[in-house]
Amino acid sequence: MSRAFGQQIKMFGHLKFWFGQLSRFFGQLQEIFGQLSKNFGQNHDNFGHLQSWWPEGGLKNEEYR
Repeated sequence: MSRAFGQQIKMFGHLKFWFGQLSRFFGQLQEIFGQLSKNFGQNHDNFGHLQSWWPEGGLKNEEYR
């Protein structure tokens, strides 16, 4: 009985280890996504500058031609 209990505790230790690894991995993923979204935000700002620089009326005139 106690041997099985010991094995269960060992299994639990392994599970805890794997969950720790997983949470670290997800933490890194979140960090990466944070970086990506920050970069995307900057690109979006640049795109906004481009749009304000490029008058929309000009684009509309192109369509009607």
